[in-house]
Amino acid sequence: MSLKIYFKSYKIEKLEALIRRIDSNHPAKSRTEKRLATSKAGERSLDYHLSFLEDYGHGIFQGLRLSSGKFHFQIDILLTHPNFFVIPK
Repeated sequence: MSLKIYFKSYKIEKLEALIRRIDSNHPAKSRTEKRLATSKAGERSLDYHLSFLEDYGHGIFQGLRLSSGKFHFQIDILLTHPNFFVIPK
């Protein structure tokens, strides 16, 4: 059984919040919408290639945010397998 979990990246959350708050006539709105579209496309760009993985008990985590309490970081994609973990470049 394979597991696929998607988390919305912090960058996309910030851009969506900005678009909701910015005035529709503001000159930066279209530029921000383009950045959001580009970010969303980049987040899903590996989906095609990952679809070729056969069911070997792997897990796919996209947009994973980890925290130690003091420090926070985000991993774009983490592939897990019973024998190893892979963070694609």
